[in-house]
Amino acid sequence: MSLKDNFKLANKMFRVSPGEAPALSARDPAWAGNEERSEKKREKQAVKILEDGVEELAELQELLWASDTWSVLVVFQA
Repeated sequence: MSLKDNFKLANKMFRVSPGEAPALSARDPAWAGNEERSEKKREKQAVKILEDGVEELAELQELLWASDTWSVLVVFQA
């Protein structure tokens, strides 16, 4: 399963449309992604995706800062 396919699967599994009940009992909290890859490979891939995302967010934030009109606020909840 490719990374793109994995994202599509995760999106399908966890997306809740506006006004839709989340149906938490239908979602597997132990799901860890593509079981065809080892946990170590999935972790390495996740770190790479995070690093790329942080880099892209920093570049976009710089553009917004330069325009002096908007900024980005990211809130994480664990």
